[in-house]
Amino acid sequence: VVAPSNPRDAKGLLTSSIKDKNPVVFFEHRWLHGVSGYVPEKEFDIEIGKSHLYKEGDVLTLVSYSYMFIECIKVAEFFESHSIKIELIDLRSLRPLDCATIITSVKKTKNLMVVDNDWLSYGIGAEIVATVSEKCGRILKSNPGRIGLEEVPIPSTRALARYCYPSQGKIIKTIVKQLNLKG
Repeated sequence: VVAPSNPRDAKGLLTSSIKDKNPVVFFEHRWLHGVSGYVPEKEFDIEIGKSHLYKEGDVLTLVSYSYMFIECIKVAEFFESHSIKIELIDLRSLRPLDCATIITSVKKTKNLMVVDNDWLSYGIGAEIVATVSEKCGRILKSNPGRIGLEEVPIPSTRALARYCYPSQGKIIKTIVKQLNLKG
């Protein structure tokens, strides 16, 4: 199961999906259709099951995928403008899940926030929090956090659906509370 967050990854993951001998589910969030970016003309692959360490940091590991990863980039930039370095991971693939990259990052930052592109109940965020709690529970400075969609049916119009998705402001406030930041 793959879920790209940008045009380059969409091409690389699609190429890998076509070549894969197993069935691959390809999630393409509708709000990414307007996102532009560099895409090489040559054919290339992106390994299914390998996440991308987008930005290094030392205060918090922020994990996301698909459309919500775009929001997380902006959140990481906001914190960086306040001299707080957040490690940012783009999952790219939901199954297999690259737990090794997440665990390595959390061992460094000792804090985790997952921003899910789904409802919180029964989602990938819950699986990541459970895995990190099992593998890193004793070294964590704070309880792992997760943010996701409102637990309601998602309206089909963007004007209404935007109220169901976590905003940058909500993500920032949740991280500030988790890290017990002042000011």
